[in-house]
Amino acid sequence: MDLFLTIVLAITQVVLAGLGILVSVRPPQHHRHVKLLSGAFLLFAGIGIGVPTWQSRRASDAQKEAASAAQTELKDTRGRLESQIVETRAELASARLELQQAKQELKLRIKESESTIVSRIADSSQAKSWIARKAVKRSPSGPRVGSEDEEALASWGMNDERLQLLAHRMKVFASKDERGDLITAVMGDPDSMRFSSKLAGAFKKAGWKVDGFGQAVFTNFISGVIIKLHSKESEPAGLYTLLALLRQSGIEPVGEIDQQVPEDHFRIIVGSRP
Repeated sequence: MDLFLTIVLAITQVVLAGLGILVSVRPPQHHRHVKLLSGAFLLFAGIGIGVPTWQSRRASDAQKEAASAAQTELKDTRGRLESQIVETRAELASARLELQQAKQELKLRIKESESTIVSRIADSSQAKSWIARKAVKRSPSGPRVGSEDEEALASWGMNDERLQLLAHRMKVFASKDERGDLITAVMGDPDSMRFSSKLAGAFKKAGWKVDGFGQAVFTNFISGVIIKLHSKESEPAGLYTLLALLRQSGIEPVGEIDQQVPEDHFRIIVGSRP
């Protein structure tokens, strides 16, 4: 439609220009010719004025329609974005609720685990106390130790079979790190030093860079085996294998948190005979 109006406007301008040239070259002599030329001039002049006006109105209407369509699209887009924001907020609220529930569940599990560990330690302490009472028997000549109980006490720690199994299973966890601080014994305690020496030999046989064991003086009485870790979440290589073999030997190790221990390491404190 715009092309058609443009063509009409061009024709009108050409006709007006021709009429002007014609009047200039050959002025009309008769009154009738003057009227005819005047009428033609007014007609095409009206067309020349009306076509641009119509085009301008059409362009204005098109702009209004485009603006209205843009506003409608903008409103729709804004509505969609608001809906997405609402959905995202709902999802975030749901995720926060699930996270809180997970934290509560984790706390409950930690408490249950701690209760279980405390219960096991208590049961182990009671059993050890019972064994110690049964080991010592009274006689007219004084206290004596029964042969079976004496053998059980003498075998505190890990026997040779368990030590060989420890050396075999810990080979896959051997690293290039120097582990001179891996095992610490109670200074001057023969049972602690004997067991520490056996453990150090097993780890060295497994390929760990262990050169004997250390000795230390503790302010508190240390008994049994203590495993030091960096944090509760620490899971250094070989930890669970060591724990399993200690428990198979009748030793229930006690965990202790020490942030000076590297995240991927554990340390063994061998205390006195329980």
